[in-house]
Amino acid sequence: MPINMVAIASVFLGLVALSNLGGRCAIAEAAAAPASSSASGPTATSGQASAPISAPGPASTSASAPSPAAPASAPAASSSASAVMAEAFSAIGSIRDLRPLNPGQIPIDTPVEVTTGGPPFLMSDNPEWIKTPGLHSLATFSGKARFFWFIVNHTPPSDGPLYVTLVGENRGTQPAQVQVNRVGYKVSADSELAGQEALYQYLADLPPSESAAARTSTIATTTSSIATAATTTPATAASPATTATTAEASTQPAASARRPPVLIPPGGREFVLPELNRQRLFKGWVSVLYLEVETDQPVTFYVEAVHKPTTDVAALQRLQPEETEGSDLLNIRGTFPASEREMHFVVNQLPARVLIAADQFHPAQQWHDPSLIGTDEMTGRRTIDDGNYGLLYRLRFTINVATERPLGIYFSPVPTSGLATAVQVVSPYQSLERLPRQKGTRVESPEDGVLVAVIPPTVQAGKPLTPQELVLETFPPAGSCAIVPVLIAPLPLEY
Repeated sequence: MPINMVAIASVFLGLVALSNLGGRCAIAEAAAAPASSSASGPTATSGQASAPISAPGPASTSASAPSPAAPASAPAASSSASAVMAEAFSAIGSIRDLRPLNPGQIPIDTPVEVTTGGPPFLMSDNPEWIKTPGLHSLATFSGKARFFWFIVNHTPPSDGPLYVTLVGENRGTQPAQVQVNRVGYKVSADSELAGQEALYQYLADLPPSESAAARTSTIATTTSSIATAATTTPATAASPATTATTAEASTQPAASARRPPVLIPPGGREFVLPELNRQRLFKGWVSVLYLEVETDQPVTFYVEAVHKPTTDVAALQRLQPEETEGSDLLNIRGTFPASEREMHFVVNQLPARVLIAADQFHPAQQWHDPSLIGTDEMTGRRTIDDGNYGLLYRLRFTINVATERPLGIYFSPVPTSGLATAVQVVSPYQSLERLPRQKGTRVESPEDGVLVAVIPPTVQAGKPLTPQELVLETFPPAGSCAIVPVLIAPLPLEY
């Protein structure tokens, strides 16, 4: 790490652990320049649970402009800077009123680089509403593969609950070992909260090569070296990753120690996740799954939606996909050749706005974030994942703007749905967040956003620092049926 970043990084890594205080944070509106209003003007919302965020003031300027001098009110002592960062991190996961930023008037940034790759994955969401039981979808994989399904029980209540489960059939000539690397699963009457919890479980379930203990050890060593070099870091301060990941490690042992591989003889069939056979899906409830597996033989995986789980998949009725005209956001099924997309955004002005998981209604963004194209192995038809559900997004933000205030990254819903999701911050610190943090809640209004992460200032005591960078991972929220607007803006001066 460059020497001119040591002081700010020590504050950043040492005090972010305070973000674990939890709950929505009531942050007072900062004294700031009046925000510009939209043509119709902001409308008052009754019963709003969100706290206001100030419009960006003169502290944020274009990267091409000279670095601004430190304002008289800027904190000079490291203790003041520490307090500002601590308050910023304590607000992560809270719902904020974004109207002062006038999001609709912020130009949409495009990525400077987009890379798509990773293992193949099976998307299982057509028919989304299961009206009769049967074999829902299938895919044949060898090596690493991922799965995402979103299935709703619409069978008659008198028929009893459904069970959505997974069977593997060994197509090879040698015994197959199917290793479940990570999994997140939830059944619920609330589709958005089911998607949030399944995603949170998946992100928390680290694969064997990235065990929680190994991550904690590495980050603790890194943080220790930073703290030693910087005298501004309290001796008792802990990095966010050390605090959050240690908590995960205490409840989430490494996947390799937690789950033995499923052994399937040549030509044989076995349940890949036997515990799913006990998860009842009642009428109107949704089943959401994120899964990563690895196999050393070609294995056909069958997704069942049945009243009684069985490995006799040949006897099951094959469910036909819903007939649609063109792309359909609600019914998608197929095997896709990639499961990850990294998008690099360079932010040269604030506030900034980007869109991820672009759908057919946002063709300009789809040019940079195209829908995955695959094949439905049950029908042989071409299929389009409009909205890229089940695709892991790795978002890299490079901040080239001179600002003495910490920056916040916000996720916001669109008018057609609420927002409840989860995010893994990968760098420069590591943390896993439910968004919103308070379990069982969601962002209801497109005028609001949830604070996802905090980026330290790029200017300290009037001196410019190396551009800051933050990397996070997430998926398009299950149940949202919409794109995800992402906003980057300076945080209020006061909390």
